[in-house]
Amino acid sequence: MEHNLLFSSKATKPELFSLVKSHIAANGGREAFVVYEVDSWAEKMYGVGILRLPPYHCHWNAIEFVWADLKSHLRRFGDPSDKLEIVRNRALDFLQTYDGSKASSVIEHCRRDENDVRQMQHEKEVDDEDFSL
Repeated sequence: MEHNLLFSSKATKPELFSLVKSHIAANGGREAFVVYEVDSWAEKMYGVGILRLPPYHCHWNAIEFVWADLKSHLRRFGDPSDKLEIVRNRALDFLQTYDGSKASSVIEHCRRDENDVRQMQHEKEVDDEDFSL
């Protein structure tokens, strides 16, 4: 009823389930109906939208660049035979002294790359809609 689907009050559970499945498929799939509370809160409180990124997408997640820097640091100053406590302390020291300007640079790099992709998608949409000769 919430989605204005017409159904018989005498419909069986399998019939209702089938109706719901076809409605979901016709309206963008299951993902189209997922609503995260944090998204609603961010929109209501701050007027911002949350952008969901592909998991572990190395070009759009700044943490992936920091993680790469950390792994490189540990390889450079460590040894495979180091005890876990030594590696842990080395990692904590690296993260606590991570340069703020480097972090800003990484975030800006991600923004630029993301905006480039958005621009390409926008240009593709414009090109796809233009059928003039």
